[in-house]
Amino acid sequence: MKHTLLSLALILCGLGSAYGQTTLDLQLNVIPSSDIATFEVNIFFSVLPDSMGTGNEMGSGWEMYDPQYTFTMLPAGTLTTEYYWEESIPYLSMFAAVICGEDSTILPPINFQSNTPTDIVYVASLDVGCGGDGGGDGEWDCPNLMSNIGDPCQGDWGVIDENCDCVYNAQNCFEGIDTGLLLLYASMECGNPDNLEPWIFCGLAESISAAMAGDEEACADVWAWVE
Repeated sequence: MKHTLLSLALILCGLGSAYGQTTLDLQLNVIPSSDIATFEVNIFFSVLPDSMGTGNEMGSGWEMYDPQYTFTMLPAGTLTTEYYWEESIPYLSMFAAVICGEDSTILPPINFQSNTPTDIVYVASLDVGCGGDGGGDGEWDCPNLMSNIGDPCQGDWGVIDENCDCVYNAQNCFEGIDTGLLLLYASMECGNPDNLEPWIFCGLAESISAAMAGDEEACADVWAWVE
């Protein structure tokens, strides 16, 4: 069985420049491997983007497209893309899953937070790959830089432990809930074209994201759905 490699080099920032929109610059860097021809990377968000652009350089004013969430990656190279929201998203969670044949690995949620209420820019660089030349078992490079922008995990809510998981304090809303899997499920069903009631799951994903930021009413909504 091949081991999926995920090594995250993550830079998160919230910058203000105009009004009422959010941009995420995302770079996917392939860890070279001779063991597999292609693999897939799936991206999920707590709030679905309105559009995206893809090119060789970030911020180059590309033509916009409908959002794409699955990327087929070659054994080497880099893919850059931008996601756009037509509103300010001060709290945003992103998930990444790598599928190597029958094996898949899901990263812990990556939480973005901006201190500005207007135009917001987030940046993330993600190293992805599958076994062989990549170097062995999957790795997670703890996103300690998130503390620089006030990530709720590293405030009064909790801390990132030695396994790079967010360990919440006892009063946290999500005690006893696997937040990552729940938000991943809600995001996938929200964007599922075969789902006849996607708005239910879109609302759940937004409530989870808001509860992670400390919204007690959203926390109650999430627990009502779970129970």
